[in-house]
Amino acid sequence: MASTAINAGTIEGFTGPFGFGFVLADEDEGVVDPGIFAVTGDINNDDFVGNEFSPSGVLNCLRSSQPGAGCAEGPGTGNRFKTFMTGNGALDLVFSTADSSGITEYFNYGKTSNTTGARIQSFQLQLGTGTGDDFVAMDPSNPASAVLFDNLVTLSEANAIDWPFLVGTEGQAPLQRSWFPDGLFGDGGQEGDIGFFSPERAGFELTSNTDLTVLSGANLTNADHLDLFGDSLLARTMLPDGMFWDEVVADTTDEDALIAWYDHRANGGAGNWVWGSMNADATDLAARLADLADVLGVTVADLSYASGDEIPANIAALMEAGDVFEVLPIEDLSNVNLNFNLDVGDIALGEFTLRIVPTFAPIVEVSATDFQFGMAATLDAANVPFLNADPGYLGALAAIEALPTAAEQQLALESVGYSFLGAYSGLAYSFGSESIAALNGGELGQGANEQPSRGAGNWSVGDGTRAFVKIGGTSADYDRTANNAGFSTSSFSFHGGFERALNENVTAGLMFGAQQGEASIMAGRGSLDAEAYTIAGFTRFNVGGVRVQAAAGYQDLSYDSTRNITFGTVNQTATGSTNGETVFASLGADWMMQKGAMSFGPMASAEYYKISVDGFSETGAGLYNLDIGAQDAEVTVARLGLRGETQGATKNGGNFKAFGYAAWAARSGDDMTVSTSFSGSNLPTFAAPVDGLDDNWLDLGAGVSWTLSNQSGKTTRVGLGYNGALSSGYEEHRGNLFVEMVF
Repeated sequence: MASTAINAGTIEGFTGPFGFGFVLADEDEGVVDPGIFAVTGDINNDDFVGNEFSPSGVLNCLRSSQPGAGCAEGPGTGNRFKTFMTGNGALDLVFSTADSSGITEYFNYGKTSNTTGARIQSFQLQLGTGTGDDFVAMDPSNPASAVLFDNLVTLSEANAIDWPFLVGTEGQAPLQRSWFPDGLFGDGGQEGDIGFFSPERAGFELTSNTDLTVLSGANLTNADHLDLFGDSLLARTMLPDGMFWDEVVADTTDEDALIAWYDHRANGGAGNWVWGSMNADATDLAARLADLADVLGVTVADLSYASGDEIPANIAALMEAGDVFEVLPIEDLSNVNLNFNLDVGDIALGEFTLRIVPTFAPIVEVSATDFQFGMAATLDAANVPFLNADPGYLGALAAIEALPTAAEQQLALESVGYSFLGAYSGLAYSFGSESIAALNGGELGQGANEQPSRGAGNWSVGDGTRAFVKIGGTSADYDRTANNAGFSTSSFSFHGGFERALNENVTAGLMFGAQQGEASIMAGRGSLDAEAYTIAGFTRFNVGGVRVQAAAGYQDLSYDSTRNITFGTVNQTATGSTNGETVFASLGADWMMQKGAMSFGPMASAEYYKISVDGFSETGAGLYNLDIGAQDAEVTVARLGLRGETQGATKNGGNFKAFGYAAWAARSGDDMTVSTSFSGSNLPTFAAPVDGLDDNWLDLGAGVSWTLSNQSGKTTRVGLGYNGALSSGYEEHRGNLFVEMVF
């Protein structure tokens, strides 16, 4: 979107966010892409400071991209562009510019929201060029060819009296500030005369470096915020619930009024709803309380209203059941406004970057993966007062932080969390692939039902029904990934079934199976035992040397887990049990060309697995027990390769066959997040990342079988087979013994 009045040397537009965050184009407020818009009304550098903290009269600004909007739309009209921080890193906002041979000042209407999952203790706004690792701080040596923050102005004593939040702060200018949105702290803004939680402003003190290339926001000092929510900007995952009242049901455009919130410290630590300020003067307050009592069907005295007091249980129950009340998180506790001025000069590159860099608690900063970051953020939430977390979690934090190296602290975070959730999918995949292999009689692709050749390259199926039994074993190693611990699996399987010839070229059958396996987790972190029961149907046909097999099946799964939590002096073991299921399907084909006793040709196959695991709760580890949510993953495998076979007669009238193949295999598995929380605690739920079973490998197989005939003409076939998967991150070895009889 172009500026309102294009002037050279000004900000021309927003070219996109980069890094850990995004910009919201809020359709509810009429904001369109890209979410940020530069308004240039005049080329000036007048160090605008406003009037009594108001930006009214400013000519140039960065604001939300509402078509036709200027810089003086007034409060409550969606002026602010909205950025969202999403992870353990910086968000880069890049703006394009053009030369003016001068400096143009812009006022920033901004808001950022903490959706990182961790408390933000402080932040920096940095000016430079480039993004990510290529970011370079702005060079202030020539202000006319740089972008710099305006100097912060020390408050006068009069202003300090009017704004007690700012008393004693140095360098906090009226328009250079970072405050929580109106309504929660301070004068209430559009919502009323008194902030819901406090009559005083809350926010971060802004200070600048000497070069004016960095603004730092820190020292959240509002006493009420410190008592209720601590010294940091809360993440969306740790917000308190609010009770919102739709006072004017007929008006669907008005915002519902926040009248109460849930404090886990109330009611002797059991938690209770608490009144907040009704944001009104004494006269209006009486009228609002009367309206509220009327809606609930009680008297004003029954409300027992006083800001900060607990709500009677019967009144809270009426609100929770009422149609005009809604319980929602108080999102503004995770939002902070960003007001500051930028001086924009001529930039040879034609663009500059405004970088937002959050700072987290030390235990969060030390994390190196998304899993560690989320686990650290969850533990660090024990510092949020209203959550009323068990002090033992703060003790765990202290013990982890006391470990001598960052590597040890990172491993401790993984030990506290469930770092091997990927093993559930790993075992389920192993069981499913074993069942598909059982249909192949140990031979990848088709051929388990083959009888001796009845013509060059033409295979036929004997009359009658074939029964088969297969016993197999598999072992596999999975290297650790960015977010999940490595593990090794071993399993044993038994499969049996029947196959019936439908005509000369087509058969169909049914197979049953039982499997048992376990996963051993790296570094002694625990183990996972599993069982599976299988039923599958299949069909095969072969015509003119082309052999095709299709199968589909279902497995019922059960799991028992043991998780070891060890760090410092902590040594706990958590156990859990759950169930799951796998639906699988496969399709394979080869095209064998015969030359004498040898057959060879290309082969291909595809497999699909849909894996589901039920949620469960651990026991046995006290504070460290976890509630684990359901897991759902899809895995696909594709193979493409070459296969060779040879066969011949034995001295006793039977025949033997040997086979071998080599294929390139690729497996793709869903990344997922699994809901994880400490059992019985008020700490936030952690969306634990689970890396998918992605890999590719060289797939090798070989085997041999013998077919023996008796005097009645019935045949029995026995064989041995091996399959191997070899790659840098995944290795699997499977052996099997099978017996089949045609009768």
